[in-house]
Amino acid sequence: MTLTITDHLMTSDHTAHTARLAPGHQHAWHVSWLPGQLLDRNTATTAMIFADTAATTGLHPGHRLWPHLQGWAAELGLTTPDAITRASGPPEKTSSQEPRTGTPGPENPRLLLNGQPVMEGDGGQLAYDAEPHTKAGCLLPDPEPEAGQ
Repeated sequence: MTLTITDHLMTSDHTAHTARLAPGHQHAWHVSWLPGQLLDRNTATTAMIFADTAATTGLHPGHRLWPHLQGWAAELGLTTPDAITRASGPPEKTSSQEPRTGTPGPENPRLLLNGQPVMEGDGGQLAYDAEPHTKAGCLLPDPEPEAGQ
């Protein structure tokens, strides 16, 4: 079980899943088994550790690694069985590097920019001051200023 972590990419020798620095974002990461989410670096690392470990066969609630999987899944806001199912699937494939047009919604829930999902309401701008704004490890978009500010 080896994770290779660079400034822009995280890979594993046990899974085809990857984490990549999101284009245009200094601190946001896309993890292939959590499509549509922007994560901070620590949470992306947790997701990659989970995927690497989930590649182990025979995982079940009594397995010696189960308590670790539970903790990592909780950090990702998932149940352990759901996280295992997601991490055990193949990486999402994107066929186009061109952005899709339109706005996110029921008819077009997953816009892509350079092959990467764009979060609804993200507008491509995330807020960073001393620390990225996060909730359950997901980066949050910069809130719109109130009128008159």
